[in-house]
Amino acid sequence: NARTSGRAVDRCSCLEPEEEGEAPLPDGIAEDAEIVVARSGGEDVRWLDAVPEVPALVYNRNGLPEQLPKQRGNLRVVKQENVGHEDDAILRHIVDNYDRLPRHTVFLQGWPFWHCASALDMVRRGIRNAAEPRDPDFIGAGALPGLAPLASSFYKYNLQQGAL
Repeated sequence: NARTSGRAVDRCSCLEPEEEGEAPLPDGIAEDAEIVVARSGGEDVRWLDAVPEVPALVYNRNGLPEQLPKQRGNLRVVKQENVGHEDDAILRHIVDNYDRLPRHTVFLQGWPFWHCASALDMVRRGIRNAAEPRDPDFIGAGALPGLAPLASSFYKYNLQQGAL
């Protein structure tokens, strides 16, 4: 685990691990959000079982059915052809659902922990901070009302200064 200025660089949060551990989201917030996962490399997406309060949609493009989350009322699994990596699934989702997107949508790869070891906490914190950023991790990553990047390195890599 590489460290820079006392902070682990493979983590999304400036909090120490013992400070993390967000409680489940309250019903009002959780119901107005959705996690959209593009599973294209056969990833184990059972990690979604750890955030049962948030509605989730898995675009299942590849992988064993045993590695899908447990069925629940707010989970959908949609089989798709494996083309265009996760970018294709995300763009299709936005275009196809534009008029009925929830207030907060979190787009993730099948195994987000490669980029963000604390992905589960960051999902909950991201949803809490999407409407009005208050958390230093999100403010430092360039959060604006309606946009809460989960990792500052992803934000800087993919967005031009001040423009989407």
